[in-house]
This record gives sequence, structure tokens and C-alpha cells, in this order.
Amino acid sequence: MRVSTDEQADSGLGLDAQREKIIAMATVKNWPAPVFYVDAGISGMIATEDRPDGARLLADIAAGKIDAVIVASLDRIGRKAVYILDFIDQTKDRVQLVSCKEMLDTNSPTGKFVVLIMAGIAELERDTISQRTKDALAARGRSVGIKSGLAPYGYRYEGKEVYIIPEQADIVRLVYALRSDGLTLRAIADRIEVKTGVRIGFNTVKVILDREEVYRGGKRGESDQYWPAILEKVPAIA
Repeated sequence: MRVSTDEQADSGLGLDAQREKIIAMATVKNWPAPVFYVDAGISGMIATEDRPDGARLLADIAAGKIDAVIVASLDRIGRKAVYILDFIDQTKDRVQLVSCKEMLDTNSPTGKFVVLIMAGIAELERDTISQRTKDALAARGRSVGIKSGLAPYGYRYEGKEVYIIPEQADIVRLVYALRSDGLTLRAIADRIEVKTGVRIGFNTVKVILDREEVYRGGKRGESDQYWPAILEKVPAIA
């Protein structure tokens, strides 16, 4: 059972009304008295796994402690279709789901068919969201040269802008200066710690050296934007 703070004032949606419907359904099916999982005062806009008793219910289903789940209506699982679909998709092979309002019973041929459709819709929805995310990141990469993840060492992201971190920029310059002296990656890391008190791993040194084009103000990805230069730019060949 679930009820939001606003819904608790509505007798048609209150916990007592839900409890009566669930007990009546269990009685009709000649099932034992149900054990209740109750998220009181919690919005249906929160996913089942993010609610205290919703999470407990899913854990008990996964542990094989439950044979069937009765809800007064499907919107008690969640107010968003994706939450309902995800719940059905996660539990379809583990428990029998019964909804009093929608007259859905996954133990019937029709109910099984409906669940298969809803599970398919859930998969489609996840794939669609995933594709939208990929498309959005690609578009961001083309427009500002930043798709996702952490900024290269020496920089920080702030929205669409990239800024130099002065103390890290000093380390970058020192890395290149020491490399020009012929030091190994590990020796560079050790020397930087001695000179600055900052410990960076030799793997970080390698990554910094591999990004010379970035540090010399190269283009940011597929965009027409450029990285703020930390090292001197290489003069253009006439």
C-alpha cells in the first residue's frame, strides 16, 4: 500500500480503503491473511525501490519470500508509468500480481499476456531513454566539446564553460618541463611530490603527457570550441 500526504485526506485513496480492498481480494481467492507493506505519506512520483517498504517488498520478492502481491490499484506501485512497468518487469517471473481496480491477475492467460506487453513496453522505454541520453551527449559534444565525465587534469567544468585550475596547471607545466629533462614517468611523479608536496601517480603523469594537444589549446572534441591553453601554443606553420 502507498498513500501520499495529500491523498491521506481523501477517504477513497486512504490506507484503510486500500486495506479493505486487499483483504477482500485475498478472501475471494481463499488466500491467507496478507502481510502489508505500507509507504505512508510518500509520493507515487518516487520509484518503488526508493521507498522504505517498497524496497523491502522488492527485497523479499527477490529472496523468494512472497508468492503474490495484491495492490488496490496499479498507481499504488507508482504514479509514473515507468515505475509500474519496471516493477512488473522485475517481478513478473517471481510473483503473481493482482490489482483490484484494474482486475489484473498475472495468473490468468489474459493477465500474463498483459504483463508480457507491459514488460516489453518497459524495455522499450529504457532503450528509448538510453538512446535519448546518448543523443543528448553527442549533441553536447558537438556544441561545446564536452560529453560527460571529469575534466582533464588542470581544468574544471562549469556548465558549458571550461576553466583552468591554477594550482593544477602549475603541475601540468612542471610535468612537461621534467619530461623534457628526460625523466621517467615515476621519476616525474616523485620529483613533483618533492617540489610541491602534491602526490600524483605515474599513471596521471602519463595521461597528462598524452593530452599535450589539449594543454596547448587544441579543439574541444567535435565542437568549434578550444581548450584554454596551459602550455604555450605551437606556432602555426605558414
